[in-house]
Amino acid sequence: MVTGEVPSLKKAILESKIVFDDELVRIASDPNANVNDAIFEVEFSNFLSGNAHPDYLDPARFYKKTHFTEDAKNILKRVLSRVTYDSDESYAIILDTTFGGGKTHTLIGIYHLFKNRDVAINFHEIKQILKDLGIPAIPDVEIVAIDGHNIDPDENLWNVIGRQLGDETLASRKSPPTAQEIENAIRKVGKPVVFLIDELVIYISKILDSEARIAQNKGFIHSLFVATEATKTSIVILTIPESEAYKKESEILRDITAIAERGATKIAPVAKEDIIRILKKRFVKEVDEKYARAAAKALTTFTQQNSVLARLLVRKGCLSATHLTQNLWRRYFLAE
Repeated sequence: MVTGEVPSLKKAILESKIVFDDELVRIASDPNANVNDAIFEVEFSNFLSGNAHPDYLDPARFYKKTHFTEDAKNILKRVLSRVTYDSDESYAIILDTTFGGGKTHTLIGIYHLFKNRDVAINFHEIKQILKDLGIPAIPDVEIVAIDGHNIDPDENLWNVIGRQLGDETLASRKSPPTAQEIENAIRKVGKPVVFLIDELVIYISKILDSEARIAQNKGFIHSLFVATEATKTSIVILTIPESEAYKKESEILRDITAIAERGATKIAPVAKEDIIRILKKRFVKEVDEKYARAAAKALTTFTQQNSVLARLLVRKGCLSATHLTQNLWRRYFLAE
């Protein structure tokens, strides 16, 4: 039997051994509280229009509450390497969201990285990424960010992108440009361009009744890939969501990614094992590490004395008391 007072989550909360985000505390303490869903999720379109929660709009708050998964760090490294060096690094990154998470957060992270360089450089994770790459400072780039929700169906993708590039010819033309014309427009900017493209399924749904326009815009994206590759320093980050509501549109986008597969990298920003750490960084302000260790030890003792549970955990890969304690330590109270 386990003797003495066993650490518990309830006790941890009551004694402030674990301290949650102020917004969560407010919601939990008031049964009639108005819950703002924007603290839990964000649309890239709302972020770009300035209508997202301050935790996303403010770069310092964003990075402070962001857990950098290994894949997210890999994405940032690939983008930074591409825009810094005249290299053969992938000219396109396809954010795979089959699992369902991380795409918008990743786009916002890249946006803040370059738009708010003076803030981003102060965070340890960013400093370490730069150090690993041998890059002394975050480079100056042009961000072109588009979201399918906010694209006028009367316009084509090259019009929207041309306007953000400051190219009036591209912005006003009716027919799709050539890859060379797109490359020229990118080079005129005078610095690397990072294209952040989200929710194209929404835009495609708006023009779905016109096969000619779908074909033209598919062709344009192919040409954009070709042009971006030719610049050697610009890059496209494109999201491809799994959506039953937009099944046909998603299939069209998958055709586009198949075109880019030769030089594109497909990455899922978030894996299942990342979720616990993401939640901790986002919603937990403080954890008493001594208490968390005690909780892990108590649970280990309990588990060892429960033969059925112990056998189950052995089958799950917890092969020893030490291994079990380490795993509980990582997870209990959302501790690292």
